[in-house]
Amino acid sequence: MTHGIIKKGPYVRNGLSRCRMMPSSSLAKKTKMQPEYLVAGVICLLFVMTRFFFADFYENEWAYTAGPIKMLHPSFLTGDPFISGITSTFLLYNVLAAPFYFLFNYLPATLICRILIWCFQIWALLKLAKTLGLTWWGCVLLFVIWLDVEQTLVAGEWIIKCATAKPVSYGFVFLSLDNLLRGRLKRSGIFSGLAISFHVLVGLWSTAAIVSTIVLTRKGGREVLSFCMAAFLWALPGLAPALYNAFFNASTMGSSAADVARVSVLMANPFHLDPNYFITAWEYLKVAVVFLLTIVFLKNLVVKEKALPLIVFISCLFVFFVSGIAARYGEWYLFLQYYPFRVFDAFLPLSFWMGFVLLFQEIFYRFPRRGVLLFLAVPLLIGGVNYLIDRCDSEPRYGFSLRSFTTCMLRTEPRLTAYNVKERYGQWNAFIRSDSLDDLKQIEVWIKEHTPMNSLFITPPWDWHFYSFTLKAERPEFVSFKYVPANGNILRWKGRMEILNRGQFHEMGFGILKELREHYPDLKEDELVRIKEKYGPDYILTSSTTRFNLPLIHENNSYRLYRL
Repeated sequence: MTHGIIKKGPYVRNGLSRCRMMPSSSLAKKTKMQPEYLVAGVICLLFVMTRFFFADFYENEWAYTAGPIKMLHPSFLTGDPFISGITSTFLLYNVLAAPFYFLFNYLPATLICRILIWCFQIWALLKLAKTLGLTWWGCVLLFVIWLDVEQTLVAGEWIIKCATAKPVSYGFVFLSLDNLLRGRLKRSGIFSGLAISFHVLVGLWSTAAIVSTIVLTRKGGREVLSFCMAAFLWALPGLAPALYNAFFNASTMGSSAADVARVSVLMANPFHLDPNYFITAWEYLKVAVVFLLTIVFLKNLVVKEKALPLIVFISCLFVFFVSGIAARYGEWYLFLQYYPFRVFDAFLPLSFWMGFVLLFQEIFYRFPRRGVLLFLAVPLLIGGVNYLIDRCDSEPRYGFSLRSFTTCMLRTEPRLTAYNVKERYGQWNAFIRSDSLDDLKQIEVWIKEHTPMNSLFITPPWDWHFYSFTLKAERPEFVSFKYVPANGNILRWKGRMEILNRGQFHEMGFGILKELREHYPDLKEDELVRIKEKYGPDYILTSSTTRFNLPLIHENNSYRLYRL
């Protein structure tokens, strides 16, 4: 039936639905990635490299990089009291990443893993975006905007950044959603299972939302069962060792689950888990507005058969988000420690900008002769949205002035890309050409070459420069703020942090770093002796301004290393 069809721009309208026109050859190959989308993928890869491909470990990478290394060298960091469980927790990622750490040094292997993960994520995202109707240049525009105005909404979640198991999991979530929208439920279940295998929390929350979507949009119980069986089987490689590690370690610690959850939510990770910490009244409004606009975009700009499942999926994630807020008011910390804000906080901004680009495409094709003007308007539009989003933050980075609004627009393309290219060039040039080591690198190299392998080090716990100390010096740490165990060991972590703080904390989250910065330099020799007797650390590293009446092993202009 073709009567009543009116062609307008790139769309075909029949009064009931709207779909992008495709020649018959394209319809036959619509599941394959077309050449122009491959070009878009290359552009997106080059763009993300300008943002995150720097010649050092990212703050989230050091602990998770230890996993594949420990698979190859079980003796690596055996003296670290907290990092032992990370090998089994992310077993599947560690197995796949281990060969690169066998063939290359730690940093080159990590850089290779970053690029491979980005390629996979971009490919998966392009498939989902193409299914929703984005053109190849629309995909590039989406990617640029999404990374420019940050990936997170309020809870500090991210999808694309560094080489860990979590971004791989999100890539499989994209593929699972793509197959859900295409009606391939069994294949969607396989990808959901793989998402769980790589990162249990990301995979479980997204899978729960997809299962709810299938139940709410379909009547067949057989389809739900098919999806769940496929997801369960493919989740086992990662789910089984992660659960074993969590329950086994928790039971051996003899700790209260409620105590573990309370410390995790209120002290260690409130920037991800406690809405009272990271959400203000303005940000509640931001979440509500972005959520409603996303629903409107998808409902009016995506084919109905694909829009409905995606709207239900995002709505289910929204329900999880609201349940997390309710849990905080009810002080249900056991629920909050499973990150109910995670997938919604990351996926809603992406969905919103997908809708924004679809709207832009609609306008662009309605006025083909004004394309250049429309593209010139993009920085203004993104800058305005970015400015409004910034005004909703608890601590806005920009003020109300015209200069502040201009600053927001300058954060959009192409100016930001030019800035990032210059920054990456300068950093890599310094990295490749530098014949000298800064003070931190110098002392890390000295420690690696002159101290026993399993020596335990106390390092400045507030200083983010030491987040990759264990990789560069290849020595375990007494405690680190960046890696917090997810089981009963978190109480031991809290105890050691309080020892270095010389008492209980009055702040939480990043606030405890401020207290540590004030109190750590005031540690006394008798306190260090007691720490040595109870926990067995071998060395303490301090700034050059801190002096102890202890054997001084090594020093430079910035640091002093003492033997305990």
